[in-house]
Amino acid sequence: MTNAPAAVSKLPTPTPRLTQSLSPHEVEDHRARIAFEVEIIMQGYWQAPLSPEMKGAVLADWCDELEDWPQDQVRAALRDWRRRNPSKKPNPGHISEILKAWRGRDYVASLPPKQEAPRGKRCGKKRAEEIIAEVGFQLKRFGGEQ
Repeated sequence: MTNAPAAVSKLPTPTPRLTQSLSPHEVEDHRARIAFEVEIIMQGYWQAPLSPEMKGAVLADWCDELEDWPQDQVRAALRDWRRRNPSKKPNPGHISEILKAWRGRDYVASLPPKQEAPRGKRCGKKRAEEIIAEVGFQLKRFGGEQ
């Protein structure tokens, strides 16, 4: 049992947890496709060539962070980052942040429109003064009158 309010418990998970529904072989293929997308974008940033071991480790780090997201969403987030930050190399956290923001935006957009509670009829000045007097509140007025 959770102590979270009902509204919070209905929020989607921060990531879609895609790999939970994939076989180990499908996870491996999915990670390879993500690594490919990352490598395409990162080629515009990497200056010095990396050793094969280092490159593999870097791409594995990216896949660890992004493997639960669909490949098309990862690609879109990478391209979005590149458009908005053409001279700043992203890290996996930047892309994950974009994906989570999009997921939250889409979730909020899917909610039914919020309906405002109907407002009651406003009372007039005389009735307002009566209510203030009934509760014992005294207004200070400019000019010395009370």
